This record gives sequence, structure tokens and C-alpha cells, in this order.
Amino acid sequence: MRKSAEELVVDTPPTNFPATEMFGVGELSLGYIAEIVRWSGATLGLGGMGTVNNVPASLEPTYGSRTPVGLWVFLRIRPLHGPEMQMTAPSMPSMKMP
Repeated sequence: MRKSAEELVVDTPPTNFPATEMFGVGELSLGYIAEIVRWSGATLGLGGMGTVNNVPASLEPTYGSRTPVGLWVFLRIRPLHGPEMQMTAPSMPSMKMP
């Protein structure tokens, strides 16, 4: 994907790239969440996500690497959904096989 220097916030000192200069950047993210506790009405999940980015050589001094990485660890609380709360698709006419 292409991002401008302004989007990457490298159009200010000390880098001073022109705000409209475009850079080819990429990323790969993987994550997982596991429900660890369930109680009346909700679940608690523990999750994480790691990301590896790819930046051009001209941005390496700014990011410290051509492949900067990031990591997120989080907790999620999610309400339980009972059968009466589930959404159903409208019924469709049945198709008969020959």
C-alpha cells in the first residue's frame, strides 16, 4: 500500500520529507484470543496480536529498522447471546434436486 509522508508523520523535523511524498509500506498481523472465564451474561477473553511492518530503506533511520514490529496484549469482555437473541437469515425457498 502507498502512504504519504503526512500519513506516516515523517513530514516534520527531524525527517522533513515533503508531506505529499509517497512511500510503499506493508504489514502482516497475526492474532489470537482465548476465552478464559465464563459467567452469567458474559465471557472474559485474553488475546494478543503481533505485527511486522515493511518500510522502504529511506525510512529505516526514522523507524530504526526496515521491519519494525509491534505487539498488543488485551482483555475482552463479551456479552453472551442466548438463542432468542441470535439473528436468523430470512427463509429461502427450497431447491429440489433432480
